[in-house]
Amino acid sequence: MADYRVDYPACFTVDDGTVESIRALRSTGWKLGIITNGASFQLDKLTATNLIDEFDAICISENVGASKPEVAIFEEAARRCGEPLAGWMVGDSLHADIEGGRRAGLRTIWMARGRTRLRENPVPDAIVATIPEAVDIMLGEVSLHAP
Repeated sequence: MADYRVDYPACFTVDDGTVESIRALRSTGWKLGIITNGASFQLDKLTATNLIDEFDAICISENVGASKPEVAIFEEAARRCGEPLAGWMVGDSLHADIEGGRRAGLRTIWMARGRTRLRENPVPDAIVATIPEAVDIMLGEVSLHAP
């Protein structure tokens, strides 16, 4: 497990376009949070990708005591951001992210990653392939794509 905690985070990278998009979103006044199901080593991935300082709140289910799709973890992220729970949830899990975001009253963007949404899955407000595409939608630079 010790080797895994060292080797696993090193497998993650973030392209410059993603970082630029995150910074552009924050520069317009958005507060950004990360909500992740899992153990505290999720912080290791954020540290390895130099993203940890790009977010106002980081909520890891193991530390918060709630996990997506539970509304409580979304509420905690909003509390840590110092804002009411409103805005968007961007994620790659239809169940945890899209259903959870909807339960929390958020608009949702699904990172499809080449997958096809089944009709019985929760319906996101938009489907994208990249974080820059999601940010463009959030900033209103692109109209929503019909899911």
